[in-house]
Amino acid sequence: MDLVIQNVGVPGSAGDSRGSARIALVVIGDGVPSANILPHYAIDRLGTISRLVTEDRAGRGLGTATYQGSAQRIDAIAVSVLLQKRDTAGYDGPLLRSLDALLADLLVRNRLGAAEIVRIKADSHGVMQVTPYVSPLAPQPVGATVGTPETALPLGTALPVADSGLLLGGAAPAVNPSDLWRFLYGETFKPRGGTLHFEWSFTLFAAAKGLGAPVGPNPTPITAADGTRYNYQPFARDTVYNIGTDYANVRRMGDLLGPGSVIPASGPGRDMLAASYRAALDASVARGVALAGNQNLNPGWKFHQVARTAGLGPALSGNYLTTDKRYVVQVFANDTLFTPASQQTGCSRLSQIGADNPAYGPVWTETYKVAPAPYDPASPFQQLAAKLHLGAPLSAAYDTSYNGAAYRVQVFALDTLYQGSDGVIRRMGDLPLPTAIRWPPPSAKPGRLPINVGPPKAGDPNWPPPPPFDFLAAKAGAVEAALGHIEWTRDPASADKDAITITNGWDTENLVVVDIPQLRAFRTAGYGKLRFHKKVAAQFQQLFADWEAAGLISMILSFDGAYTPRTIRSTVPGQVTNILSNHAYGTAFDINAAKNPFTGQPALVGQPGSLRELVPLAYANGFYWGGHFTYSGGGHDGMHFEWAVAL
Repeated sequence: MDLVIQNVGVPGSAGDSRGSARIALVVIGDGVPSANILPHYAIDRLGTISRLVTEDRAGRGLGTATYQGSAQRIDAIAVSVLLQKRDTAGYDGPLLRSLDALLADLLVRNRLGAAEIVRIKADSHGVMQVTPYVSPLAPQPVGATVGTPETALPLGTALPVADSGLLLGGAAPAVNPSDLWRFLYGETFKPRGGTLHFEWSFTLFAAAKGLGAPVGPNPTPITAADGTRYNYQPFARDTVYNIGTDYANVRRMGDLLGPGSVIPASGPGRDMLAASYRAALDASVARGVALAGNQNLNPGWKFHQVARTAGLGPALSGNYLTTDKRYVVQVFANDTLFTPASQQTGCSRLSQIGADNPAYGPVWTETYKVAPAPYDPASPFQQLAAKLHLGAPLSAAYDTSYNGAAYRVQVFALDTLYQGSDGVIRRMGDLPLPTAIRWPPPSAKPGRLPINVGPPKAGDPNWPPPPPFDFLAAKAGAVEAALGHIEWTRDPASADKDAITITNGWDTENLVVVDIPQLRAFRTAGYGKLRFHKKVAAQFQQLFADWEAAGLISMILSFDGAYTPRTIRSTVPGQVTNILSNHAYGTAFDINAAKNPFTGQPALVGQPGSLRELVPLAYANGFYWGGHFTYSGGGHDGMHFEWAVAL
């Protein structure tokens, strides 16, 4: 994660002088700053990092402790970090992720190792000692009890630095915690989210913003009355969407609905809210849930008004009377609403009643039907989820494995619980996110050309329309003026009749190796390392980054060539041309050739291998699509993209 620190007060003049002492330790403590405790940094439960004292000055409150065999004043030799823990025990995931980032920065800048991250504790004689800072992911005895109810992390522990290989005490865990998060997020998608694509913009946005589990897949877009197409996907805490082909511009339905608790009578917000209900309910049916009761959004119903006001997410069940006719129930992602059948205008929340309430067991039983799974009040996963208010269960607890280790997992709407060989049940949300999971994506920037071609049109061979620029060769001399002069001869040794040999060293002077990480799966793309013209390399990289941010990389089924010294293909069998191809200049590439053959009809929107959905972002990055070339007989070159406009 990015390291963001806010200054509080005047850190440059707070604290005391260090004198000649150098920084030798990073000391972690619990609590909040006060007149007697002035740390360098404080991190609250939301993960906000506050700087109270600059590191060139000493903080206050660490006192004297035994370090390296003698009593020393620790404030003078330490950077102190104060953590806001829960009243009962443990720490929140956002705090731990901020701590990871801060510690990684402190260790590098102060040239310290993981062993220098410590706590100060009293020994059995009451003498303060500098002690190691032990990771909760260090091996623990098999059969250990379930962790603390709030976070399942013992007091006085924190996670290792994300993706750094550093350990805050203890032995190395079996897997990198960020890798474990990635695995568990895959499990989180399985019940209702469809196939997980980490490169999709909806996935990145929801993970970075902590929107919980997907409660439905990315369904067919909805179209507003004005023809605007909204792509969307419902998650537990909110539904995300984008508009038309602006795939990387992800937004939240909550912002579209606006402030207040009123469900709009019409408009895009109302349409998307209703669609999110439908998508989540359809996902319930796909899981084998036999839906009962009314399944439509109704602004006049108390349940739906409360769900909107409290932000309970989409409905996972209908609004129905239980078979014993005791309660009216509706399960939402974040909570279950119910009322006694004799008081149908009422509304109670399952998360706000205790186990002694007669409705507790029956309503939990109904809630588990959306998993679908039987309700087991003795399950430690269920007990912890109920205490943490993790919303509706999306699966039963089940056994799986990762990296050769056995795990037991249960997916809930607001977090996924997991249990390793140490027997402790923990939250996925307390693991550090992989560095690639952030919003906006670090490699993604908006297209630089204003392009508006409207939403994709299935079955329409004329969509998308041509861009507001022409291909480079359409202007005489434009290619050489932009890319340089190539001298060449035919290559008689090549089986390709169009192949040439460059004779003036143009390739050595103008081509560079470009890293395209989105193509690392393709051998034909050099596993992501391609030769491309140096003038065009940055736009080439940006195009693939934009496709990735828009969730479109999975549409690339094959990579079929980039730099190739040759002339353009003739449409007449057996003949050759004397016109250099843009492939020879290192400014063109081909993808999905099997579904978009040379001089054939390019695949249409929605068909396997279609590239049309990728074309608007190609335009925005200055690339022309070969689907607009027209050959004799009406054929095109739908596999082909070539650079046309410098940005």
